[in-house]
Amino acid sequence: MVRFECLVRRSRGIDPIVVRSGQGLIDGTGPAERWQHLLDHLHPDDRRHFRPPRSLARPARRRVRLRAGDEPYRSFQLAHRSRPAEPRGRIWEGILAEAGPEDPETRLATIADHLPAALYRCEVEGRSTRCTFVSAAVADVFGISVAAYREDPARMLDNIHPDDRQGVIEAWHEAAEQQTIFDCEFRIVLGRGREQWVRSVAQMTPGRRGVVLADGIATDVTRRRLVQEQLEQRNRELLTLCRISEIALNSPSVASGLEQMAREIARHMNFPTAVIAIYDESDQVVTVRGRHNVPHLPPGPPVRLPIRHTLAWEVIRTGRPLIENDALGRSEARFTYMHKARHQTFVGVPVKVGERAIGCLGLGHPDRLDPPPALIELLSSWADAIASFIASKGQEELLAPRPSRHGLEFEAAFASRLTARQREVLAILKSGRSNRSIAEQLGLQEATVKIHVRAILKALGVRNRTQAAMIANSVEPGTRPRRGAGRRRGGRVSDGR
Repeated sequence: MVRFECLVRRSRGIDPIVVRSGQGLIDGTGPAERWQHLLDHLHPDDRRHFRPPRSLARPARRRVRLRAGDEPYRSFQLAHRSRPAEPRGRIWEGILAEAGPEDPETRLATIADHLPAALYRCEVEGRSTRCTFVSAAVADVFGISVAAYREDPARMLDNIHPDDRQGVIEAWHEAAEQQTIFDCEFRIVLGRGREQWVRSVAQMTPGRRGVVLADGIATDVTRRRLVQEQLEQRNRELLTLCRISEIALNSPSVASGLEQMAREIARHMNFPTAVIAIYDESDQVVTVRGRHNVPHLPPGPPVRLPIRHTLAWEVIRTGRPLIENDALGRSEARFTYMHKARHQTFVGVPVKVGERAIGCLGLGHPDRLDPPPALIELLSSWADAIASFIASKGQEELLAPRPSRHGLEFEAAFASRLTARQREVLAILKSGRSNRSIAEQLGLQEATVKIHVRAILKALGVRNRTQAAMIANSVEPGTRPRRGAGRRRGGRVSDGR
């Protein structure tokens, strides 16, 4: 027989206080050495079960295998319990006594405790259920202790997800009434809101005096459900892509095709609003050519929107995806149409031809969302299909950059403030070319181009190259920029607002 007593602390682990034995089972001079000797001579399969019981003051019993030296393993009955100790600890005490031959029922219970699934037997009478046996794994599967489950199996219902609870109760009693197999998958809510999927299967058989016996097994199927949901999501994505390809083949025009694509994408993504917008460089507007459920834009012909009032322009200008989930809390001009639609979240990806963005595929939602990275990848693949569709319908003029119809007016408006060389630099700069590319085209040094660009920004009263290019592409006929516009005291250049 072995008697032990240990102090258990969360920060320091297990500290043995007393370890005594007879029959030469354990060697060692001190408690720590004797404790280590005991752990070393436990059967490897029993070591993970040799730990303090979860319930305080309630004794626990189980069988373990122990050997002395090189002798064969012998079966011992472990009876142990935990009790509070100060400060912030507890005392784990127990006795290991050599056990006699196991009866079949005890052997079956021992095997059940070593399984990763929870085995149970319940008696169902009317609408009440009583537990007669449950294995130790019920704590990991259902999130409830063995003692609590034996006392009242209905306590497990408190851990079932509220959306699944009523369905599980109805399926359990229906299977008991009809004496059929109960097979149900549901979610268990564990600590800190963590959820896991559980599958419980039980065979209902008639017992004495109208009692129905339910012999069942419950397993954790969270990983399988996760893989299954990922496969289903991928299948839906492929079906949507096939649907978009079908629309591209059968649509009589670009307008009707883009409208159908926007509707299909919104339906698949569970977003109420979808927009397909194309950038019109000549007039500096974004033309909405496909839309679904846009409150402030009724169905009909394409709608032209100023670029500074749309988030689609930000996607087109940068050529990168954009996620905004606090649109209603922002006051910048580019959130104008998000405010009109009362949408909090915007997700947009560029529609590209080669490396150039010619449009935007955008989704809107009234709630604050945090879209996963996989959503951006999916939308980008659909945006590529949209660009191919536009080109296949002979609408290449939507994809090709068009020269500004205000080019001559721009030349006249800034003739007095820019030199001929600066106007040449600006004409190339507004197409997005780098200083090195401009220098190679004009036969200049890169440092000289930098000087010209700095002088252009100062003359136009803007802060960066992008604003200069926008002014060059958007000056109205007959207008002349106000001298000194965009300047502040001290000669610093602002954005002109």
